[in-house]
Amino acid sequence: SVSAPAPRSLHPPLSLCTLCRNLILKLAILGTLCYHWLGRRVAVLQGQCWEDFVGQELYRFLVMDFVLMLLDTLFGELVWRIISEKKLKRRKPEFDIARNALELIYGQTLAWLGVLFSPLLPAVQIIKLLLVFYVKKTSLLANCQAPRRPWLASHMSTVFLTLLCFPAFLGAAIFLCYAVWQVKPSSTCGPFRTLDSMYEAGRVWVRYLEAAGPRVSWLPWVHRYLVENTFFVFLVSALLL
Repeated sequence: SVSAPAPRSLHPPLSLCTLCRNLILKLAILGTLCYHWLGRRVAVLQGQCWEDFVGQELYRFLVMDFVLMLLDTLFGELVWRIISEKKLKRRKPEFDIARNALELIYGQTLAWLGVLFSPLLPAVQIIKLLLVFYVKKTSLLANCQAPRRPWLASHMSTVFLTLLCFPAFLGAAIFLCYAVWQVKPSSTCGPFRTLDSMYEAGRVWVRYLEAAGPRVSWLPWVHRYLVENTFFVFLVSALLL
């Protein structure tokens, strides 16, 4: 007897190298947009609320990522399963773990980038993840089958955490640190509108504490030696790395 050809998915399973390339490409696009927002849009929108502009843009990215994920699930998995079973007489397509992990990393990066400019964005991300979980679970049980090359749980966890921490979290941390330390806040809105940088709010708070009396004198000491001291920051960063 001749066995039927192996089913081909609409989205071929991603290898590790392909996963890394796709993630780096998405993060490079986000990095270019961040450079455009903080480099050019700040100068153009200096008389307006550029923080609101950046927060709105990242909110749109997060919503569109959710919409495209739903469309991909409905048309990329449901329609392809119907075509595969009815027309091609094949089995259900495989569930691509690597591609779905890439989508999770991208969505988490958007939430990290926007938490400073849109504080409710993590709440939107949580709601999105809950909806995506149940949609993907339903689609997995109805439209997909287990992949022929199963990913080891420990291997996939290591890859996921590595890609999530170094390119995604490190890039978001650099973006937010630059916005806090170097970019001048808007002069017409926001809690930092009278300051030269967001970081200066900490120094103003310390001066208020020093004038409040000796009972809170330890708080300025903590800020001076643990926050402003670069050696402690480098030490903590080295331990985390």
